[in-house]
Amino acid sequence: MTGGWRGESARHALAAKGIPTAALRASRGYHTARPLEDRIADEDRVEPYVEDIALWAKDPDKYDLHGVDDPVPEGYKIERSLALDKGRIGLTMTEKDDEKWIAILDMHYVNVVDGTDYYAFSIHVDKDHRNMGLSRYLMRHMVNLADDMQIGIAANISPIALDADILASYYASFGFTRSTTVYPDGGGFDIVRPPQSKEGSLIE
Repeated sequence: MTGGWRGESARHALAAKGIPTAALRASRGYHTARPLEDRIADEDRVEPYVEDIALWAKDPDKYDLHGVDDPVPEGYKIERSLALDKGRIGLTMTEKDDEKWIAILDMHYVNVVDGTDYYAFSIHVDKDHRNMGLSRYLMRHMVNLADDMQIGIAANISPIALDADILASYYASFGFTRSTTVYPDGGGFDIVRPPQSKEGSLIE
């Protein structure tokens, strides 16, 4: 139970082998900050990978870094559903030969901050598919989509089995930062991610 909004929790598996290491979180953060077109191109290919972020960062177009920029696992697919008039965006992961969802990421419009539309998100993973690291593929699709649409994303952290600092570090690897902003209605979010430009720099 790791993300959500206004007390509503969301479930997802942090990684196939437990909580990502500091090096892996740093690698994800580096990948998330790259230009959008480079991120998408990198995620659409399958090549030999390296585990050394320093080597990968020197030439990210030559290597894939395992667990960071690899595409959706073989046998799975992710589909988008946009209902912008209702303020909702959905990402659904299914097995290619089955329409039954195994993981869902739901976003809904919540507020405007400094002229940017913000959406809150939650992730739900079917109990039979947890601890497989599937949620990070939905997270990656979400941040790419948010940057493409130039919207911000936010969530509240609702730790149960994991420390809030560990969860914040996990989300930081996808470009989220802690937030103490309180809106006029008294609500707020623990973590936020402003949209990035397609060149990779944060929009001011």
